[in-house]
Parts: sequence; C-alpha cells; structure tokens
Amino acid sequence: MMQPKIVNIYTQQFDEIAKEFIQIMKKLKNNRSEMPKDFFQYLTKWSLETIATVSIEKRLNIFNGKTDDERSKKYMEVSAQFFDKLTDFELMPSIWKYYQTKYFKELMNVYDTMAKITFSYIEEAIKKFETERFKEVQEESILRKLLKINKQIAFVIAGDILMPDMVAAATNFTLYFLAKNLEKQEKLRSEVMKILPNKNSSIEPKSLQNMPYLKAVIKESLRLQPIVSGNSRELAKDVVLAGYHVPKGTMIFMNAYIELSNPKYYPNPEKFIPERWLRDQQNENWKSKEYNAFSYLLFGFGSRQDLKSFKKDFLIKFVFFVDLALENVLLNFKWKF
Repeated sequence: MMQPKIVNIYTQQFDEIAKEFIQIMKKLKNNRSEMPKDFFQYLTKWSLETIATVSIEKRLNIFNGKTDDERSKKYMEVSAQFFDKLTDFELMPSIWKYYQTKYFKELMNVYDTMAKITFSYIEEAIKKFETERFKEVQEESILRKLLKINKQIAFVIAGDILMPDMVAAATNFTLYFLAKNLEKQEKLRSEVMKILPNKNSSIEPKSLQNMPYLKAVIKESLRLQPIVSGNSRELAKDVVLAGYHVPKGTMIFMNAYIELSNPKYYPNPEKFIPERWLRDQQNENWKSKEYNAFSYLLFGFGSRQDLKSFKKDFLIKFVFFVDLALENVLLNFKWKF
C-alpha cells in the first residue's frame, strides 16, 4: 500500500468520484457560493465513496442517491457513531474494563454492525473475482493481493481502511484554510491551471508529480489542524528520555499539536504558509534551521513489520489515500470557494 505505483492505479476512479462530488457541490451552494451548514456530511459521504473503491472495490453511490443498498446507508450511520463513542472510551475514565456498561454494549454493537457489513462486501467481492474474466494488469488491486495472502487479513485491513471521517476532516480543514487565505488559493489555482487548463481534463498520476504547491497546501493544513492528536507507542525496552529512566512496557504518547505549533521549528506557526514545505531557497525563512523531520509525526515513522501493530494502527493504512483523494477534489475546483 505504501508504494506510489499501487496508489496510482486508483487515480482514475478517485478522479471520477471527485468530478461527481464537484457537480453535487455546485447544486448545494447558495447565491453567495456558500456550502450548507451540514456540508461535512457530504464530505463524509464523498470520503466513504472514495475509500470503498480501495477497500472493497465497490462503488457505493452513497452521495448521488443512486443506491438502494441499505448496507451503505447503515454504514454511514454507524461509522459516525464509532468515533463519538470510541473517544469516550479512549479518553475518559470508565469501569467498562471490569463491567460491561450500557454504553460499552452500544459501542460493541457499532463494531459488530460495521464488521458484518464489511464482511458482506468482502464476500461479494470474492464472488465477483471468481466469476469474472480477469484481465492481466500491471498491478493487482490491494484487495486482490490481500485475499491471496489471507481472507481474514483482507477483512481486517479492509474494515480498518473503510473509515471516512479522517479523510473528510483533512479535506474540510484544507478547504477552510484556502477559503481564509485567498492569495494562497489563487497560487494553488494557478498551479492547477498550468497542468489542467481544461476543466474536463482527466487527472493522471503524472499530473500529481508536477504539483508541489498542492502537496505543500495539504501538508500545511495537516500541520495546523492534524486529524489525530498524536501517536502512542508501548516501549519495547528500557530507555532514558531527557534524563528519566522509562521502563519497558510503558505507554508513551507524543502530542502532535505541541511540536507542529512550535516556533522553534515553524516560524509564525499560527499562519497558513504552504511555502514552508517547498524546496526553494526563497522560502527558507518559513522553516527554521533547527527544523527536525520528527516534529511532523502525524502518522508515526518507519516500516510496520509487526502484523499485530499493523492491525492496531489503522491510520497508517490509508494516509497515502488521504493525500490522493484530497488532491483529486482540489484539482477539480474551478472557482474560488
């Protein structure tokens, strides 16, 4: 999943979905070109539609009203409940570890519903793969590769990827910062128009390779509003941190907000400055000479060799698709938002 060539095989599908979403937005906007108050719901539907093409190889048609599949509607409902309920169990004290409270049972019911729907989609995909005439392609899809390894692994990873809120949140904040910083928006639009001068142009993998400012915009948005609060890891051995002995087995939490807003690494940290991510001497003042790559640890660092850890940390499984999906939506905008 972490290889660019794997991500690239989904570009066309993401582009088609993004184009559909833009048409929906044109219908949603009022006479002042504003989106409705519940716009985040539409972003979440677009996100789920996009992610589903990767995780279960299926168009859900959830945001265009062309589906009669009650499963997709139910999944939208329970996935929203998932994060609301999970937050309380992750952050708030509770007796659920010793006694199954009513709220705990509700969360387990959400889990079960999501798992049941995901499994039905996987079974559906397996039947499709078995009956269709498979054409040789340069790269097999992620789901096909996972199914060749192990059906249960495919189910676990597909279920973990099928989480729309993170992609929707990243997109929501990026659009917000662009709307609040019109000069940055115009600069991004100029870059897009050079690569895609025609509004009906299709986005291809090579298009994304020539858009450094687009990637800088997304990265700066995630710096100002990270979609996760940080990383937690259990120490595999005793270590000494800042003169303190920390024993093996201790859970360490690294707060993303602290480092991402630290002026030591990011001058004027409260400002939206995508230029700080460009490799250009002209923009060197926007990134401190003391800048450390480890200050930008939104999704951890290094390879994930341990399958147990890989299953636990679902965010890393689709971070690359967050970027690709978000790029496709931004590239399809042809007006100021």
